Amino acid sequence: MVKFLAIDIGGSKTKFVVFDAELNILHTCESRGYGLSTDSDDDIPEFSAILSRIDSDYSVCSVAVNLGGKNKEQIFRIVSSVFPESKVSVWRESEGRASFALGNKYGADAVLLAGTGTIVTAFDKSGKSIISGGWGMNIGDGGSGYYIGLEAVKQSLAALDNTAPLTELQKEITGLDSPISPYCETLSICKIRDEVRSRIFPLERKNIASYAKVVARHCENGEYDALLIMRDAAREMASLVANCVNKLLPFKARKVVVSGGLVRAGQFWKEEFEKNVALQCDINEFVYENDGILLGTQLLAIEQKNMEV
Repeated sequence: MVKFLAIDIGGSKTKFVVFDAELNILHTCESRGYGLSTDSDDDIPEFSAILSRIDSDYSVCSVAVNLGGKNKEQIFRIVSSVFPESKVSVWRESEGRASFALGNKYGADAVLLAGTGTIVTAFDKSGKSIISGGWGMNIGDGGSGYYIGLEAVKQSLAALDNTAPLTELQKEITGLDSPISPYCETLSICKIRDEVRSRIFPLERKNIASYAKVVARHCENGEYDALLIMRDAAREMASLVANCVNKLLPFKARKVVVSGGLVRAGQFWKEEFEKNVALQCDINEFVYENDGILLGTQLLAIEQKNMEV
């Protein structure tokens, strides 16, 4: 049996899947994300260890990697060293190859990746494509897990400086049951604020994005402030999609595939997202795939093997 390996290296986690030519899954596992901002000659021991275990259990003929980072040469070197006899390719997420493969499978005009970050790829029938979003935390990634988490943190901290009772979401994020009292002594206020900071810090992308799950959990309880954050994120993602397809395919785009971790919380933002997409462009068909980008990467692994024949 011919076996393939697809790897999706995201901002928060890395997913590995071994599969056959019919896309039957033989093995899956997850680890932390390995996408780095710069290339390096260093090894990544835990990443190499996972690859070595896969190599010892499966004879893989082709490996494709979707990389949500910039360290393309480093990842290629590590994967190639473990699988020297296999065909290996590494594609940065912003190159859109996995998205194109996924979109092509569904006959879509665009793919929105909505996880820790957000990025949209639109393509036309000639194979031309364009990317929107994906600029990274603080300067982009509108509607992403990071965006949602950051909004929740900012609103919770602002609530501490006001007088209205804290919501359950704000209580969980800050660790306090009420706003900071103006009647506390100055030193006490400083201590409270430092404790809140230490609870939220470090302000790393993965850590802030993890609060998106907290927001989703409070949405399940019907908490209005959590739902508002999700709906705001939906509008951000809708604009990202519309701007991208209108740039390449004005009045022509009809279908979009949405993939990524946020799809699991889609019940809280899909309606707002679809409504706002429809207001800004002609897309009227939506496909949701939790691990669609991994599926796209699987298709790349098969494609590159077939090209050798």
